[in-house]
Amino acid sequence: MKRRSLMIAFAALAVMSVGSSVARASIVVTTDSGSMGSFTMTNLGIVAGTATILITGEPNTSSAMNTVNGLTITPEPVTFGGPITLLVTPTGGGNYSLALVPSSYTKTIGATPGSQAQLTYDLTKGVAPSLLPSFFNASGNVTSVVANLNPTYDFSKFTNGLGTFNAAVTATSFSGGVSSFAGLFSTIGASATGNGSFSQIAQSVPEPASLALLGIGMTGLLAFRRFFKKTSVA
Repeated sequence: MKRRSLMIAFAALAVMSVGSSVARASIVVTTDSGSMGSFTMTNLGIVAGTATILITGEPNTSSAMNTVNGLTITPEPVTFGGPITLLVTPTGGGNYSLALVPSSYTKTIGATPGSQAQLTYDLTKGVAPSLLPSFFNASGNVTSVVANLNPTYDFSKFTNGLGTFNAAVTATSFSGGVSSFAGLFSTIGASATGNGSFSQIAQSVPEPASLALLGIGMTGLLAFRRFFKKTSVA
C-alpha cells in the first residue's frame, strides 16, 4: 500500500512539474487577432507588371488586439509601422505575389514605450476574389520577436520565426475609375479606403525540457498502472 502511494505521488509530481515549467507571469500567446483600423491604399506606379501600393492610415486609434488564444480581451493598442509600401504582382486567378519594401515591418503591442512587445512580419501572398471585389487578403510570416516586454502578454512562442501573419482588408470606396482591388492593382493612381483586421498564429515547437518532464510523468503513470494490475491479481 505504501509503495502504491509513493508511485501515485511521483506521477502526480511529474505531471505538475510540466505545468509549472511553462508557467509565465503573463499570458503566453499562441493566437491573436484584432482590428487594423482604417486605411488608404494608392497605386503609385506599375513596372514590369508589379504595382507599388502605398498603404497609409497607421497609426490610428482603432488598431487593437481584441482576442488572445480564442478569448475576447480588453483591447490592447497595436501599431503596424506604417506607412507601408507593398509590391503586388498578379500570378493569375485573383492571386498575387507580395513583397514589402523594406522586406519587413514591425507590429507593436502595447501603449507604453518600454513595456511593449514588438514582432517583425512580412507579406508574401495575396488574394482578391472576383466574387468579392471589395475584399483583399494578404498573408506572410512573423519573422522575429524584437522585444517581449508587454507585461500582460508573452509572445515568446513566436521567437522561432515560424508564426503566420494574416491581414484582411475591406474597401468601403474606390477612386480613380476602379471598383475592385483587382482594378486598383492594375491602374496607376487608383486608390481604395476602408478597414482591416489581422490575425496571427504561432507554429510553436515544444520545449525539450517540457517534453522530458512530460515523458517522466507518462512513465510514472504507466509504471503505476502496471503495478496496480499486478497487486490486483495477487
